[in-house]
This record gives sequence, C-alpha cells and structure tokens, in this order.
Amino acid sequence: MPTTKRTTLSRRQALTAAGLSAAAMGFAGVASAQSKAPSVQEKANMKVIDDFLVAFNARDAAGVAAYLAPGARFAAARPGKFTQLSDPKTSFDGFISRTKSISMKVKPGTTRAVGPMITHERVDTMVMQDGSNLGSGTWFGVFSVVDGKIHEFIDFQID
Repeated sequence: MPTTKRTTLSRRQALTAAGLSAAAMGFAGVASAQSKAPSVQEKANMKVIDDFLVAFNARDAAGVAAYLAPGARFAAARPGKFTQLSDPKTSFDGFISRTKSISMKVKPGTTRAVGPMITHERVDTMVMQDGSNLGSGTWFGVFSVVDGKIHEFIDFQID
C-alpha cells in the first residue's frame, strides 16, 4: 500500500496562498469586466470626456466649463504629491489663457468605463505663451461623470 507524505504549511504560507488565489480571482474579474462592451450610458460618459478634450484642444475655456458640473473638483500631480481637489473652472481658465497650443491625445485602447467612472492614458503637449511646456507629459486621467457632467477629474502624471 502506498504511503502518503504529509506536508505541513505554516500559517503564513497558508495565508499567502489564500491571498494570491484571491488576487488572481480579482484580476480575472477585472479583465472580464473590461472585456465587456460598454453600456449605452458608459458610451455616453466616454463621449463627454472625448468632447471635453476637444474643447481643451481648441483652447475653448467656455467649452471646457460647459462639461463641468456645478461644484466640480479637480487635482493633477504625480502620485503621492496631490493637494486638495479644487475648482477646475478657475484652474482651467487661467491655464488655457497662458497657452499657445494644447494637444491632449488619448492613447488608443486605454479608455475604460465602469458605470460613471471613465479612465484613460493620454499624452499632453502644451506650449505656453512663454515657450515653456508646463503640463506636458503622459497622464492617467480618472473622471466621474453623472448626468452628462464631470463631477471629479483627477490626473496622475506618469512621466
């Protein structure tokens, strides 16, 4: 009769294995959710963000403001360097007036929609009136869109 060799696991090994299994199942769920076609509402929310960027690229401060909900909030910085979310209309009006040109291009295949949350990765190329490139770089944007308006907009600079 064959003998069975017992292997004992420490509590740490068991918890690590359980944690890794849970993480794998979570990642599989996220991948599955992202592979689904966006709902009608999610498509409408993505269009709001697309149109918002068109207004930004046109340096149209009034057009940009039209996509913002009353009381909307905004922050942009490198991860871990954020200040409190602030009024975007004031920030955007001042920033747009100091630019010569704005080019915000979403990287193909990076836009995701989950209910009211829209994310994307984009490359911003800014030329300021003084010739500097303040605000240029690669950004990961996170937006909340409710009733066709942007309520929160957070940009993480990733390079």
